[in-house]
Amino acid sequence: MDPFRPAMLRIHPLTHVDIAAAGGVSDGKKDAPPAASPCRLMLHFELRDRYGDSIKALGKLHVEMANPAGNALPGMESSGLSWDVPEMIGADENFKRFDGPTRTYRIALNAPKWLADYFARPAAERKDAPRYFKLRVVFELPGTEGKYLLDEYVISG
Repeated sequence: MDPFRPAMLRIHPLTHVDIAAAGGVSDGKKDAPPAASPCRLMLHFELRDRYGDSIKALGKLHVEMANPAGNALPGMESSGLSWDVPEMIGADENFKRFDGPTRTYRIALNAPKWLADYFARPAAERKDAPRYFKLRVVFELPGTEGKYLLDEYVISG
C-alpha cells in the first residue's frame, strides 16, 4: 500500500459563499467578467496522507449542501444542492484546482440565485430562514474498490 496515499480529507475554513455586488461572481481576477451564476460556493479542501502532510491526489469529487428541515425534529436536514466534479480524476485539471499558497484544492461551484439572495440579506431579516448550511464532501479514490474520504462543514448564515 502507498504510504503517501490520501488518508484524510478536511474542508478548510476558507470555504465560503461568494456573492459579487453587481450580480455576477468574482473569480478572483481583477478584470474578469462576472460568471452567469449570481453566486458561487468557494470550496477549499485539503487531502492529507497518514503522516498528516498536505498532498495532491486524483479522485472523483462529490459535494452536497443541506439545510435544516423545516418543521422537523432538531438535527434533521434536507438535501438541497449537489455537485459532481469528475475532472478531479484527470491530472491536468486536478493540478489547476490546487492552490499552492494554501495547500488546498479551490473549487468554484455555481449555486442558485436563492442562495445569493439569502446571503445578501442582513442577518436580522433571516429570522424564518435556516441558520446554517451543511456541506458534505466525498472524495472517491480510484482503484480502491469504493473507498472514499468524507468531511462535513457548517456554513452559518
